[in-house]
Amino acid sequence: PTRELCAELAGQGFRNLRVLSRGVDLRHFSPQRRDPALRRTWGAGADDLVVLHVGRMAAEKNYELLFHLYDRMRATHPRLRFVLAGEGPLKARLQRENPHCRFAGFFSRAEIGRYYASADLYIHASLTETFGNVLTEAMASGLAVAGFDYAAARQFVHHGENGLVAPCDQPEALVACAVQLVRDAALRERLRAAAPASLADQSWEHVIARFEADL
Repeated sequence: PTRELCAELAGQGFRNLRVLSRGVDLRHFSPQRRDPALRRTWGAGADDLVVLHVGRMAAEKNYELLFHLYDRMRATHPRLRFVLAGEGPLKARLQRENPHCRFAGFFSRAEIGRYYASADLYIHASLTETFGNVLTEAMASGLAVAGFDYAAARQFVHHGENGLVAPCDQPEALVACAVQLVRDAALRERLRAAAPASLADQSWEHVIARFEADL
């Protein structure tokens, strides 16, 4: 799904490789789906910031770092809200340990687009993805994103232009990116404005056309 994995496989002796990337349904994931009424259910006003996380609640998603990030972000912006969508084996423990966060449960792809668009920030702390659909979905939805420099983030995020990236071996660098997004409103809004357009070529129509051309 990424040039990075193509290069890794080529190094192991595989040949005739092409990237078959993951598409984004730009109808479901769009800034146009922002819902002020949904934000009010989160206790977020027009000037408050909401950080969204979408994914299976399991150990490989690096939740320890994610909640550390959230605490550092909230220290900068006390009215920050953290909304998590998804299910998984860690959910009950995470709810007990973080009662101030909103655990929204599982949603279909069509439904979750409204959640993305109604948030403001997406921090991708996982280091175990082969691609990371959630990052491109967040970008298409108009969120300011930050993540580690690999997989989808390496392929689609241009640091300081449509998102922020941090070296994979430097978790505190990702913390710094997250805090910067909270502190720097001008940067945050610039990234949010640029992100959807940068994903225009990742519509499923474009991805499938490229696959057909490769065949």
